[in-house]
Amino acid sequence: MRTSVVAAVAGVLVLAAGGGYYGHEVYLQQRFRTGLDQTLAALPPHTIATYKDAHYSVMSHQAVVTGLTLHAEIAGQTPQQIDITIDSIETENPNLDLPSSWNKAVADKAAFTSEMALPVADSITVNGVTVHSAAITMTEDSFRIDKLRVYPWAFLHDGMPALEEIRTSLAPRSQPPTLADLQPLLRAEAAAMLGIAYDAYHAGTTKVAATLPAIEIAYAVNHMTGDGFDRGVMKGGSAEGITGNSTKSGTFSVDHITMGASDFREPMTRIVNGEALSPALLNGVRIGRIEYGGI
Repeated sequence: MRTSVVAAVAGVLVLAAGGGYYGHEVYLQQRFRTGLDQTLAALPPHTIATYKDAHYSVMSHQAVVTGLTLHAEIAGQTPQQIDITIDSIETENPNLDLPSSWNKAVADKAAFTSEMALPVADSITVNGVTVHSAAITMTEDSFRIDKLRVYPWAFLHDGMPALEEIRTSLAPRSQPPTLADLQPLLRAEAAAMLGIAYDAYHAGTTKVAATLPAIEIAYAVNHMTGDGFDRGVMKGGSAEGITGNSTKSGTFSVDHITMGASDFREPMTRIVNGEALSPALLNGVRIGRIEYGGI
């Protein structure tokens, strides 16, 4: 009798545990998909993104998104279409609270200082990237970023340019652009540099072909690495197997390039804060040793 009771209790516990696990799995799966859908729905105007499948595993703490496509249009006298496709994005231990944490930052920007980061994931691996527009085509086999973090302060800083201002900076013009013309674009790029950090970066074969005014250029890089980056400060990096050609310079190749620790944080911060562009901003830049081999 006691044996049957023990067996019955064990059976109930197993069912309860299984049901709890299943419920937890379904809950986190829905939570992941909801966060992903909210992120894609919040993309800028004239930008549409879709995906084939998205899955989160409680056992492995891994999220996988497959078949991601993004179509965007850059407005201007001649609107430019950009299409991006990604075979898969694999994320280890993603921060499922990221969408809600970001919404809190948007609602209370003053509470987030320049030192406060939101973790994204332990690692993110992106496979099979293709970018295509009238001016540029790029393919990348894969790349991986470890311990990616974002700093809301940089992206949500008061006075950041609107998307339309950035588009205007990119628009072709009859005369060379002035520093004032480029300020919205450079301010957005400075925010992007101050808004991210990661522990390491690895990229596989990358190929780029661009058609620019009065020049066509194509190049490929077999492998790139980054030793760490935090808000405009990089520990170092390298690139190997660089080849290319252009209508102006002919063909070229470089076996490897290495770059030592460099610091762009001070001038980037001043640009984000709205300081007028001038050569004086370069005073805060520190660039590490750059070495080339096999040119």
